[in-house]
Amino acid sequence: MRSLGSVFAIFTIGIKRLVHQPWLAAATIFGLVIAIALTISVPLYANAIYNRIFLGELSGEKQAQSGDTRSSSHPPFSFLFRYFGSINGNLEWENIASITSYFSPGSLQSALNLPEKITVQYFATDPYQLFPGSTTRFNDPTQMLAWTPLGFMTDLEQHIIITDGKFPAPAQPVDTSTVEVLISQAFAEKFGLQVGENLILLIQQTSSSGKKTTISLPLQVSGVWIAKDTHDAYWFLNPEFVDNLLLVNDRTFIQRISPFMTGEIYTAFWYFLMDGSSVNYQQAASLVQKIRLFEVGANSLVPNVSLWVSPVEALTRYEQITRVFTILLFVFNIPVIGLILAFVSLTASLTIERQRNETAILRSRGAFVSQLLGIVLIESILLTGIAWVISHPIGAGIAWLVVQTTGFLQWSATNGPIQVSFPPVIFYFGIGAAATAILLRTLPALGAVSNTIVTYKQERARLLRPPLWQRTGLDLLLFLPAGYGTYLLMQQGRIAVFSETANNSPFENPLFFLVPSLMVLAITLLFLRLVPWFMRLTAWILAHTRSVGLLMAVRNLARMPGFYNVPLILLVLTLSLSTFTASLAKTLDDHLVDQVYYQVGADMAFLDSGEARSDPFSGSSSSNPAQSQGKADDDASYLFLPVSEYLTLPGVEAVTRIATYNAEARISGVSKKGVFKGIDRYSLPEVTFWRRDFAHESLGALMNALAATPEGVLLSSDFMAQNSLRVGDSILIAVNIYGHPANLQSKVVGSFNLFPGWYPNKGSLFIGNLDYLFEETGGLYPYDVLLKTVPEANYPEIVNSLRKMGSQLTYWKAAKPYIQLEKQQPERQGLFGMLTIGFIAAAGVTVLGFLLYAFFSFRRRFIELGVLRAIGLSIPQMTSILAWELIILVFLGGALGAGAGIAISRIYIPFLQIGANPTDLIPPYVVKFPWETIIQIYLLFSGLFLFALGILVAMLRRMKIFQAVKLGETV
Repeated sequence: MRSLGSVFAIFTIGIKRLVHQPWLAAATIFGLVIAIALTISVPLYANAIYNRIFLGELSGEKQAQSGDTRSSSHPPFSFLFRYFGSINGNLEWENIASITSYFSPGSLQSALNLPEKITVQYFATDPYQLFPGSTTRFNDPTQMLAWTPLGFMTDLEQHIIITDGKFPAPAQPVDTSTVEVLISQAFAEKFGLQVGENLILLIQQTSSSGKKTTISLPLQVSGVWIAKDTHDAYWFLNPEFVDNLLLVNDRTFIQRISPFMTGEIYTAFWYFLMDGSSVNYQQAASLVQKIRLFEVGANSLVPNVSLWVSPVEALTRYEQITRVFTILLFVFNIPVIGLILAFVSLTASLTIERQRNETAILRSRGAFVSQLLGIVLIESILLTGIAWVISHPIGAGIAWLVVQTTGFLQWSATNGPIQVSFPPVIFYFGIGAAATAILLRTLPALGAVSNTIVTYKQERARLLRPPLWQRTGLDLLLFLPAGYGTYLLMQQGRIAVFSETANNSPFENPLFFLVPSLMVLAITLLFLRLVPWFMRLTAWILAHTRSVGLLMAVRNLARMPGFYNVPLILLVLTLSLSTFTASLAKTLDDHLVDQVYYQVGADMAFLDSGEARSDPFSGSSSSNPAQSQGKADDDASYLFLPVSEYLTLPGVEAVTRIATYNAEARISGVSKKGVFKGIDRYSLPEVTFWRRDFAHESLGALMNALAATPEGVLLSSDFMAQNSLRVGDSILIAVNIYGHPANLQSKVVGSFNLFPGWYPNKGSLFIGNLDYLFEETGGLYPYDVLLKTVPEANYPEIVNSLRKMGSQLTYWKAAKPYIQLEKQQPERQGLFGMLTIGFIAAAGVTVLGFLLYAFFSFRRRFIELGVLRAIGLSIPQMTSILAWELIILVFLGGALGAGAGIAISRIYIPFLQIGANPTDLIPPYVVKFPWETIIQIYLLFSGLFLFALGILVAMLRRMKIFQAVKLGETV
């Protein structure tokens, strides 16, 4: 009983403590909710988004290359087992009776533990000759109607409409009985058949002994059918495939047809449609094993029964991708989750600090350390339990918000909904986060519960002991992994551990984001080690001035660095990482646009093949010259629509031509292979994509140089350096235009580094005037047309208009649709979504952490401020003390955060451009700083300072001197 009373007392004290500090409890719950919600949102998003992709893959599986009888791709979680007699030999009904029972409704549901939607079985014979019932000359091919099989499908009657007649009745199990058949409306119309008409099916078969026999099976049309809904999932076979099948009653097939035939089973299908909406990546691997076991069981009954359609491949890929993607997102979230857990640690420290006097008294009066730790543990469990319950719907909301993310702090509601489910693994993630939070809340209490009132009073005056991370040198040790990661980036341009990632994408390499975060943390901790020394130096200087408020603020910060370490860490990390994140998002977004526009060349491009006046290949004007560059007739030339006609297209603002042909330059007797691009120098600058780093001169200056010299060419800077060429030199360029040679005596008029559509690994590039080239060749040849369009242009509509006006359109491509598609990739969406949510969460806990710091700083120094007020300091002077403290902390945090954020952005973002293909590396990254977003972030924290200062001033004005002096320590 005594032990139960002790437990009850601990529980009661823990609850009372929470009740008496509701605001601090609420702040703690807020931090815990954010930490747990962020943790569970990662697997929720990964599971939901890849489940949507997974179901899409299943519904878009490739159809079989031969014999595909499906009306469309099957629904997700379709299973289709098949047996083909044409491959493995016909079977008797008795041979498949066991497997038909094995495939009975509910069998797959029991094996996979998934709800079953549809089960269909289909059996058919070989195709046989069908004759009218009045036929007597079976050897006369003119009397035959068709080759058609007999068969049946289970549950057919519920999915068809009998337009005439009735469903076939079971036939008598004797060899002379007439068999009623159901025919499709298409079959009836094709052969002019009606209900009640008699037919004969001539069955020619060979027995097991090799004896050939012929059976005349009398048939009668009992009804005509059409499908109720051809898009119904029941029709795993295209209804058109079943149109030629003579459908009979299943009892007729088993009892009347099967006993009198040999090898009657020519084709057999067993189809299952399961409900896989509850499947998550944790279940995928075990589900694949169950499917394999079920398939093995089927093969043990009837060999050569194959699983033709199943989700096995997609399940395997889904399980692997989702697991890896979840890990990657967790690693991306480590800095943010670390910040939030630091906030949880801050609230725990503030709670313990506030209760230290009370804890020391309890310890001095005989309370055990285990009892005091039990009180703290009860508080932590209660707070974490409340947060754990609240965090699950919030985590689902975060997952939904991530799906709507298009960029950093950018959302769109056009990405569609997702189905968020809560499999058991999600709760495990939540429990893990909750356990971590409980540990972080309990650890700060270990030092406090060992103090008696005497030892507590000895430590109370000044927090002289450095924090653990300073005593262990963690801030210095962090530079080792951060420096090593930076070294690898500088040496290799990527981190070796992840150098073999599938897509060579920065979104798949978490170390690219961990290294900058680790470097910022190391710099921040080192900075905090130096802050007290800086404060002492500043205090010594201010001691020779009359600035009382500033001096006392600096001295207080110099004496008690441990009290503001965590708020300052939160502020610096939040500001630096938000600056880095905003810059990273801006850079990646702009680079995606640059990369796509560099490939396309403009908003839209298409190849205009023209109309050949004489075929360069066979003398016929119907060929497509754009497909090859072969030998041409000397008089080959083409007709084109005037370029100005394209300006009439809907949404087109400007147009230009670019022609690309194989070429080689002859320099000092040496041939340099490459391509020649002919351009329209007047219209190109208005249409094409261009960046200032593509050339040392502006695009306008390069075009002016070509205008002044019609035979002029532009060469790449590297080509000119390798061949010792300078502006003004002459070179001979041989251009091969679909086999028609053109030798151009050209003059170098300028240079460039990059040009849209050109990748240096594919050879050198020579840029010249297109009109001059066509003049030298004596005619026009196929060229690319580049279009500048309005932002809301409809590109399929433009293509249709092009075809209507007679343009010989070979292919087309547009930049904006592809950019939009890339922005919806799960990796990109998940990264930006989590970074956005992480920034919002980090900003929220940082603001709250600073407010708590300001509030508890005031409470902790209540006596000190009361004494200062009693000895004559005015409210403005005391306000200046607190204001200067906040100003110094916000200024230091803001300056270091901005400086570190900008520095790591400039250092690390260029290393994120990785890839094995030239298209991944060209054009190079240009680090962009979204100053508007960064300024908004800093305005937010400036508002934080003003808000916290306003609270402190209000508290100062309400402070009563006698309370501070007479009541003693209240903290």
